[in-house]
Amino acid sequence: MLADIKTAIREKGIVVLTGEYVREADAAALIDLAPKTLANWRGGDGRLPYIKRNQRPVYALTDLADYLASA
Repeated sequence: MLADIKTAIREKGIVVLTGEYVREADAAALIDLAPKTLANWRGGDGRLPYIKRNQRPVYALTDLADYLASA
Protein backbone atom coordinates (compact mmCIF):
# COMPACT_ATOMS: atom_id res chain seq x y z
CA MET A 1 0.00 0.00 0.00
CA LEU A 2 2.79 2.44 0.79
CA ALA A 3 4.11 2.06 -2.74
CA ASP A 4 0.65 2.90 -4.09
CA ILE A 5 0.50 6.03 -1.95
CA LYS A 6 3.93 7.14 -3.11
CA THR A 7 2.85 6.63 -6.73
CA ALA A 8 -0.27 8.74 -6.14
CA ILE A 9 1.85 11.44 -4.52
CA ARG A 10 4.04 11.66 -7.61
CA GLU A 11 1.05 11.67 -9.96
CA LYS A 12 -0.81 14.36 -8.00
CA GLY A 13 2.26 16.48 -7.28
CA ILE A 14 1.72 16.36 -3.52
CA VAL A 15 4.43 17.83 -1.32
CA VAL A 16 5.85 15.40 1.23
CA LEU A 17 7.09 17.03 4.41
CA THR A 18 10.15 15.98 6.40
CA GLY A 19 9.67 12.58 7.97
CA GLU A 20 7.24 11.46 5.24
CA TYR A 21 4.21 13.42 6.38
CA VAL A 22 1.56 15.16 4.29
CA ARG A 23 -0.83 17.99 5.04
CA GLU A 24 -4.46 17.34 5.88
CA ALA A 25 -5.92 18.19 2.46
CA ASP A 26 -3.34 16.01 0.74
CA ALA A 27 -3.94 13.12 3.14
CA ALA A 28 -7.68 13.35 2.49
CA ALA A 29 -7.10 13.29 -1.27
CA LEU A 30 -4.83 10.26 -0.99
CA ILE A 31 -7.40 8.19 0.91
CA ASP A 32 -10.41 9.60 -0.96
CA LEU A 33 -12.07 11.40 1.95
CA ALA A 34 -13.04 15.00 2.60
CA PRO A 35 -10.68 17.05 4.79
CA LYS A 36 -13.69 17.69 7.04
CA THR A 37 -13.93 13.94 7.69
CA LEU A 38 -10.35 13.90 8.96
CA ALA A 39 -11.13 16.92 11.15
CA ASN A 40 -14.14 15.10 12.59
CA TRP A 41 -12.04 12.03 13.29
CA ARG A 42 -9.48 14.15 15.15
CA GLY A 43 -12.21 15.44 17.43
CA GLY A 44 -13.88 12.07 17.83
CA ASP A 45 -12.67 8.51 17.66
CA GLY A 46 -9.15 9.15 16.36
CA ARG A 47 -9.28 6.56 13.58
CA LEU A 48 -6.23 8.01 11.86
CA PRO A 49 -3.19 9.10 13.90
CA TYR A 50 -1.80 12.56 13.28
CA ILE A 51 0.68 14.99 14.74
CA LYS A 52 0.71 18.76 14.69
CA ARG A 53 3.40 20.78 12.99
CA ASN A 54 3.16 24.53 13.27
CA GLN A 55 -0.25 23.98 14.85
CA ARG A 56 -1.55 22.15 11.76
CA PRO A 57 -2.36 18.45 11.53
CA VAL A 58 -0.15 16.30 9.36
CA TYR A 59 -0.43 12.59 8.60
CA ALA A 60 2.30 9.97 8.21
CA LEU A 61 2.37 8.10 4.93
CA THR A 62 2.67 4.80 6.78
CA ASP A 63 -0.52 5.54 8.75
CA LEU A 64 -2.36 6.36 5.52
CA ALA A 65 -1.15 3.09 4.00
CA ASP A 66 -2.30 1.17 7.09
CA TYR A 67 -5.69 2.83 6.90
CA LEU A 68 -6.11 1.87 3.25
CA ALA A 69 -5.01 -1.69 3.92
CA SER A 70 -7.62 -2.08 6.63
CA ALA A 71 -10.44 -0.39 4.71
